[in-house]
Order: sequence, then C-alpha cells, then structure tokens
Amino acid sequence: YLQKKDIHVGCYMIINDPVATIASHISFTFVDYPQPEATAMVVYFCGCEHNCAGCQNPELQNPYPQDESFICLNVKSLFDLLLEYSGKYRTTNVILTGGDPLFERNLPFTKALLSINNGNFGFCIFTGYDIEYAKFNQVKYFEYIKTGKYIQTLKQESIKTNNAYQLASKNKQLFDRNYNLLTTPTGIYFFNEGDKKTI
Repeated sequence: YLQKKDIHVGCYMIINDPVATIASHISFTFVDYPQPEATAMVVYFCGCEHNCAGCQNPELQNPYPQDESFICLNVKSLFDLLLEYSGKYRTTNVILTGGDPLFERNLPFTKALLSINNGNFGFCIFTGYDIEYAKFNQVKYFEYIKTGKYIQTLKQESIKTNNAYQLASKNKQLFDRNYNLLTTPTGIYFFNEGDKKTI
C-alpha cells in the first residue's frame, strides 16, 4: 500500500485511512453522559479553532502536539482500544470531546469511527460547532450531540441528577440521534417531561 507521513505527529497512515491525535489516557465519567445512571469513557481529540475564553482544555487546541501524552491512531486502533477499555470501565458509552472531534482535521476520522460502530458503543459528541454544521457535514450514527461554543458569561455548573442534565454554558444545546433538540433555552435536559423544574 502507498503510505504518506504526517510530519507533524510522526505517524504513517494508509492513504484514505483517517488518523487523529488524541490524549493517550481514555478517562471515565459519570456526570457527562446524558442519561440518568450512565457512565462513559472519554476520548479527548487534539485540534480546535473556537478559542473559547475560559476553555477547560486549552492544551488540546493544538492539532499537532509534540508531547508523549498524546498518541496518533487510525480508526480501527481507537475502536479496538475502546473495546478494551469498555471491559475495564464496564460501560459501552463513549464521549468524543477535545479539542473538537468535528474540527476539520478530525471530522473524517470521527465520521469513520461512527460509521463502523454497528451498535457496539453509544457515542455522544461534544462540539463547539452548531447543529447545522453537523447536519451539513452529515455527522450521524451517534446517540447524542452537544453543540455550541463555551461562553464564559453564560457559565453554569455542569450537573447530572436523577431528573436532569445541565450543560456548562446556558447557550449549549443537546440533540438526539435524529437531531431533535432535548435542552431548554437555558441548557437543561430533563430526562422526563414531567420533571421540568429547577435542578
């Protein structure tokens, strides 16, 4: 096979086989997956163009980090890694965040990862782009997608209770796999319609 080298991260890839640079540690979360008792694995992508004030992970904005704490993987390698970690963490839910998994360099990789999933994982995408960007780029095969830039002046505590899931910025929106909006105008997703009250 013909190969080419990504000189910035020093890894070879088969042409047309997308690669991405991610944080080498797959972490675990309870708060961030939008289901009442669900836990999830977290994959942190490198590369983001939003430059949000108060960014939680500014070190992930650079798409080409020169640091041993980041690794370059192709789609199958990450998929196999998630299969391994799903046994360790006892969950099949996955959050793709960053950086931004829909950043131009990461978009082909993310779409390829979602397309080979075949029901193994419940993916939730965290992106600073809006839902129209996701639709235009035909991002699909996810369970949830959280959209919108982080706006520091609209900051609120990120909370998950038995009744609701509150996003860290009031402008952010959560959608389901069919692009149906789940959140209120203040960035809260109530798991049951009858639970709509302050959390």
